[in-house]
Amino acid sequence: MEVNSLTISRVCKAAGMGDAVGGSPPNNISPIVSAMRRRISFSSSRVRAFTLLELLAAVAIIGALAAILLPSLGVVRSAADSGRCVSNLRNMALAFKTYAQDNDGYLPAPRYANPGTPASNPNPQGSTWQMELVPYTTAPLRANNIYRLKEVPISQNAQICPAYLKMFRNQTAMRDSGLNTAGYGMNINLNVGGQDINFGGRIYNRFKEINIMRPAGSILVGDSADYHIDCRSGSWQYTAPTAVKPDGCNSGAPLRHKGKANYLFADGHVETLTPDQALPLLKFIP
Repeated sequence: MEVNSLTISRVCKAAGMGDAVGGSPPNNISPIVSAMRRRISFSSSRVRAFTLLELLAAVAIIGALAAILLPSLGVVRSAADSGRCVSNLRNMALAFKTYAQDNDGYLPAPRYANPGTPASNPNPQGSTWQMELVPYTTAPLRANNIYRLKEVPISQNAQICPAYLKMFRNQTAMRDSGLNTAGYGMNINLNVGGQDINFGGRIYNRFKEINIMRPAGSILVGDSADYHIDCRSGSWQYTAPTAVKPDGCNSGAPLRHKGKANYLFADGHVETLTPDQALPLLKFIP
């Protein structure tokens, strides 16, 4: 705010000193004008600060909003991880189909054959089923082994379950866990031609896709803490979570996605099931 001549004139009149408009104010007016200017300048530049009570109220509101929103954000992240996992399994369904077309109708054996192990039709890559699918699911590897598969970034790797990866400190820790899995396992109780693919050396041999019994009701691959899902005992093998198997299950991972898990069926469709829903579909059905 400026102190103009009109303001000075009014001050002069109020002080009984005549009209100063059009000329310089009398000398004894200068201290008054200077004081007014200082007061007006100070008043116009002063900003009102928050009180302590207002600040505490703002902090309380922010805390309440965070308490409401954080659980919702966790649910959203979990749903996103489960959705990405379902997408991975669908990509693997295409990989299995393409693999069968390229290999005379055979699907990979669950496990690699150790030296001296009798196997009439072992995996050509000399490793587990995941390595057989690498050309169809994953960016090229630095070397042909499960550790190299597990270090490929998740954005270029359909064989890493995002929820499984988050159970480790980072991807390097997941790679070094010592297990032949990046979060998925093959159902070794799958009925192929009237037999499972586990006993009698069958776990080391590839099998014909066309021989899978009831493919629409048979789980081929799903969330797992190891390269296999083995429920032949008729129950889930729950354990205390460990650094190696953080899911808390020895084989399979029935609770990974908010109390459920994702499964790829032999006919190519994917379902999200509770442990009780999945268990009958993972046992050997003659």
